[in-house]
Amino acid sequence: MIKGMFANSSFAVKIIMTIVVVLVSFFVVFLLGILISFPFFDSSPLDPKIYSDMGSPASISILKYLQIVQSIGLFIIPPFILSYIFTLKNQSFLSLERTPQIRSLILVPIAIILSIPAINFFAELNSWIVFPKFLSDLEQAFKSSEENAQRITEIFLSVDSISGLLMNLFMMALIPAIGEELLFRGVFQKLFTAAFKNHHIGILISAILFSAIHMQFYGFFPRMFLGMLFGYLLVWSKSMWLPMLAHFVNNGFIVTASYFTAKNSLSEGIEDVGSTLDTMIYALYSFILISGIFYFIYRKENGKL
Repeated sequence: MIKGMFANSSFAVKIIMTIVVVLVSFFVVFLLGILISFPFFDSSPLDPKIYSDMGSPASISILKYLQIVQSIGLFIIPPFILSYIFTLKNQSFLSLERTPQIRSLILVPIAIILSIPAINFFAELNSWIVFPKFLSDLEQAFKSSEENAQRITEIFLSVDSISGLLMNLFMMALIPAIGEELLFRGVFQKLFTAAFKNHHIGILISAILFSAIHMQFYGFFPRMFLGMLFGYLLVWSKSMWLPMLAHFVNNGFIVTASYFTAKNSLSEGIEDVGSTLDTMIYALYSFILISGIFYFIYRKENGKL
């Protein structure tokens, strides 16, 4: 019987099965995605010209399609398969059953917006890292990778219509919020917490993995910080819906802010708040405010208020 067949397996077996399921799911879904795409695009998604001419509308459409397919295969499908083979009947694994309280659903988006100066502060700290000379090639590789990722992100964000904005919100905010939270908080965090019998360690390790998977070294600290926020939201609320909401608000804010900044409807200065000497005090205020909000959510969700 497949249901729960690995429920009593060791931590090592579960980690190996997680990696296997993620990889198999990715390759199967990606292959199906390629096959399905042929009737809808003039060019093949496998055509190298797409990556040499990423500025053309046709190439952007294909790249966005591949991004969606990749996210579904890597992040959304595997957690449900793993939940099925890791749990016995009537057991909860992904923490989707519990509905958070209305106040928490209101406070989480506020906390994420207030966390922007703190996130900017961590990004600034990240930029201070200097590699020794013997690692200069590695540093250059990191910078090159970062520049390529930034270029692709800017291409994706360069839309001038509401339909384009909605597509970006779906691709860059909704799908990652669901998939990445299910995999990193729903699976990895739970496995590492059980292995070390400490939810703080489980949160930290899953946040490190969450940041590392993005393969952007100079964004490592802020993503790890966000991953820890999402992790504590799950532990304190026992509901996956709050970290999903927080993740969506964070990504959605970036996508929406980029759209309105391009239309000169929003100042670009918000990305510097908390990262410069004259604004670092706002990072401190940010830490205090989000700590207070998270503590309130913890108390409310656990019936202590």
